[in-house]
Amino acid sequence: MRSLFVAFCYFSFLAVGIVAPSAFTLGYVWVDSFFPQAIAFEGLFNQLPLSMIMAIAALGGYLLLDRRDPPRICFMIVLLVLFAAWATISTFLWAVVPALAFVKWNSVVKTLLFAAFIPLAIRSRVQIEAFLQIWLFGFAINFLPGGLKVLVSGGGYDRNLGISPSGIGAFQVAGDARLATLALMFVPIMLFLWQHSKILPVNWLTSAMYFTMIALAASSAFGTYERTALIVAAVLAALFWLKSRRKILTAIALAAAIPIGVFVAPTDWLDRMATITDPHHETSAEHRLDVWSWTFNYALEHPLGGGFEVYQIDQLGAADAAGHRQGMAYHNDFFEVLGELGWLGLVMFIGLIATSILYLRGAARRARRLPHLAWCSDLAAALQMALVLQLTGGSFVALAFHPPLYMIFALSISLREYVYRVEKASQRTTIPVSGFATSGFARAADPRPRFWKA
Repeated sequence: MRSLFVAFCYFSFLAVGIVAPSAFTLGYVWVDSFFPQAIAFEGLFNQLPLSMIMAIAALGGYLLLDRRDPPRICFMIVLLVLFAAWATISTFLWAVVPALAFVKWNSVVKTLLFAAFIPLAIRSRVQIEAFLQIWLFGFAINFLPGGLKVLVSGGGYDRNLGISPSGIGAFQVAGDARLATLALMFVPIMLFLWQHSKILPVNWLTSAMYFTMIALAASSAFGTYERTALIVAAVLAALFWLKSRRKILTAIALAAAIPIGVFVAPTDWLDRMATITDPHHETSAEHRLDVWSWTFNYALEHPLGGGFEVYQIDQLGAADAAGHRQGMAYHNDFFEVLGELGWLGLVMFIGLIATSILYLRGAARRARRLPHLAWCSDLAAALQMALVLQLTGGSFVALAFHPPLYMIFALSISLREYVYRVEKASQRTTIPVSGFATSGFARAADPRPRFWKA
């Protein structure tokens, strides 16, 4: 039954896409975040190239059925394509471990190029929200089961909290710092949807659903016993404080939550968190410093990088049965890019981050001029918070080429272009814009405060 249900969901995107081509793009997002191959039982469905089929459908559907109101070709789209080209050149010309590099390249390039394509298909408010909903509910399969497991039986370090034996997706997040980071990254997005959702009806049931998901995301994150989760949670709290208008009350509430958390937390969790101030207390923290130093020195000698998976040659990991030391992974977004794609790749990566922030801040600034675009300003704030949280977690575990980061980049383009189109239309007429743009009006009667203004 589970396999039939997963197959039904997949083919539903294909069926709806015939009428609404943007559904093909949403289907790709669902496959990329839900990874149905890991959920369904063995069979034909597991052997199909599901993401490739959906990507071809999305591209074909756009070219044949949906080329209206295309976005401007902006700097970020060009940079994503150049980044993919540079990754391709490094993989096929000088990769140190070519076999492993090709496997990672196959996933990374698809992520980069589809992120550049997403703004072509996701243009209206309804499409942007549908993208967020599909992305959230697809990725929730990673943290909802884990959150429930933690509440029922407790968590633990290096414990698989997911429903798949080896984690879900090409970039596995079964129960480590990656799961903790990405689960907390979705919190501001869930709060935005709770406030501004047009697709799901606004009532006590949907409100309870979003807050339950937030609670399970936090439970799953802390249940990993990863110190990264505590750091990301602290940054999340700081961001909410900065965005809050009632900073004193918010500070008091956050300060009161600390002793309550210490009181209810298990002793072994507190013992592990206590090691956060001493990087030499555990080998995992000390090895991070070693691999960062190795990567920096390697990039000085090889400024073009060593291709994907070059860390395999650092010999900083544990020794195998034959006594050969294995490679130690980067545990950092920026060192991952530096080691694999060199200094030019690092400049492109930082350029993508900086451009995304500029796009989101610009969209928020322009949206404030039009009252009915209040939701755009709030979404820009939520995406900026998600980006900061992802980069915070990525400072301690490598997430530089994980799809969620590039989903944020793509959404920053879509939101920027949406605000531009609505602003341009409003300058031509004083009559409210019809169609999807009118769905941008905020609910004047909604009693709920905007979450970052509470």
